[in-house]
Amino acid sequence: MTSQWIPGAAFGLLVAALLSCQTKGDERAKTGSQTNWLQSCDTSAECGGLECLCGVCLLECTTDGDCGDQGTARCAPGMSLAVSELCGDAPAPMNICLPLCRDGDCPGGQDCEDGVCIVASHGAASMLDASMRSGSIPDGSTPGATADGDRNDSGLDAAGPLSLEISTDTTYQRLLGFGGGIAYVEDDLVVHPDADALLTTLFGDSGFSIVRIRNRFEGDNQDDLLSTAEILQSATTALGQPPLVLINQGSPPNELKANGQRGCSELASCTLRSQADVGFDYAGLAEHWRSSLEAHAALGIVPDYLSIQNNPNWVPDAGSALEACFFLPQEGTMTLDDGGQAITVSFAGYRDALEAVSTGLASLASPPKIIAPDTSSAAESDGYTEVLAASTYDVVGFHMYGAQTGVVDIAELERLGRSAELSGHTLMQTEMSADGLSTAILAHHALTAAGAEAYLATALVSTSPEPDSGALTRLTDSGFELLEPYYALRHFARYARPGWSRVDTRVSGAPLLASAWLSPDEDALAVIVINPSDTELELQLRLPAPFEATWPSAVVERTVFGTAELGAALPPSDERATFTLPGTSVVTVSVSTEPSPQTP
Repeated sequence: MTSQWIPGAAFGLLVAALLSCQTKGDERAKTGSQTNWLQSCDTSAECGGLECLCGVCLLECTTDGDCGDQGTARCAPGMSLAVSELCGDAPAPMNICLPLCRDGDCPGGQDCEDGVCIVASHGAASMLDASMRSGSIPDGSTPGATADGDRNDSGLDAAGPLSLEISTDTTYQRLLGFGGGIAYVEDDLVVHPDADALLTTLFGDSGFSIVRIRNRFEGDNQDDLLSTAEILQSATTALGQPPLVLINQGSPPNELKANGQRGCSELASCTLRSQADVGFDYAGLAEHWRSSLEAHAALGIVPDYLSIQNNPNWVPDAGSALEACFFLPQEGTMTLDDGGQAITVSFAGYRDALEAVSTGLASLASPPKIIAPDTSSAAESDGYTEVLAASTYDVVGFHMYGAQTGVVDIAELERLGRSAELSGHTLMQTEMSADGLSTAILAHHALTAAGAEAYLATALVSTSPEPDSGALTRLTDSGFELLEPYYALRHFARYARPGWSRVDTRVSGAPLLASAWLSPDEDALAVIVINPSDTELELQLRLPAPFEATWPSAVVERTVFGTAELGAALPPSDERATFTLPGTSVVTVSVSTEPSPQTP
């Protein structure tokens, strides 16, 4: 997704950040040329202008821009696994600049850890902090230590496999489910000869249960909604019940836009229209949404959730003219550059728009729950939610654009989850596009760190000829193709069902990502384990007693990204509940208290 991101209410913070960058300018350059960077040290005097942190010469940072050349370094959060590995038991800094890498391309004496270079074997990793952030709790053992205290190459305990213990004593959020969007492919999908087979695969075989649709209604084009109605009916047939439906829009209709069109090619006119006597047309937006819901209902489409504007903090790159409508958190002005001249531009407020729409829909017989603010990232959410009246929305929605799986900002996701809980709202990740392994990792962190109740991919189906579009599936002339992100998300959706609750996991010996989900009747358990490293690992499950007895009948499915092994069914290996996780793989175990095999 190529875009220009606008921080909304955080605009003032941007100015502060720029001032901060000016004071750090000399230091930033040193990350690319300072020979002391990442060298061992005892005091900062040895670092030539850098700081001695965790026994290494480092540069603290706030953003990637503080690290100089963003192509070679990034600002790694202090809560990330890479910083934990680097600092061991020493107090970790807030954020530090570390060089980006892929395995094998770090300088001598350094390892590629979570996408950034760190000093090799600098210290024992603080697995307590790292594993708690990834949704798993360590058992107190020293990771990667052999009997004589030496670390082996794989990071495994030479005495045996890794251990993952599941406890059902404590439950967390209840799952709404998984799914994705069908925006901009509706018409192509319904006329495709394999449409029914594809929708059966998505909603029958794979268990996806949420569909995000776009609002195409403009007052006189109800026939354009027929494709959406047909897709939802097919999904209902495949799923055995209606899927949850989330409706949003990339832009209001032309007549409600300042530039007179849904697409935007510049920021200054990419907002709601304003009239001289009444200001921004919030009333018109509210009426548009009410009439849209009535038009959809006439065709049997009754959305469960509604988001008034997708990515309200985003505008497309100049000249691209993608659908967008920019809202500040609350109505106000911004100073923009217009050909070298500063101009002040007024923008509509998301708070004002949300209040108008919420009021306008309140008298409906069954109004949808409202999702807000649906920003392009978790970090952008705060500037909007902090000015919203809690009564005007039901769910905090966010996207995960900008997240890099090697250094996911776990602290930000945790903070977002706490904020939603304190304000009395649930949490949903409503749009994200990534490759297969990244999809699995991001879904894991959204569910465990943020406590999200749902994870939606940007696109369930793509018509793009590129297989790496980030969509779950791709239409071809002769049929359809299941892509790696499909298998990544199926590992969750096929086994962890709506209504299931997340329970505790405890991992020892390696930074695996694990989550476990318990059925409402407590008679079925789904465990999803991700190995993000390149090292093959052997894992032993320690299941609660009712499930240990039925392990031989468990269903085990494995995907190894970048290979032909996608969604492969594996037999339970033995009575000890052990199995192998190749590098960059995900394994799901489904086990029931019933002795017969459980087929999803």
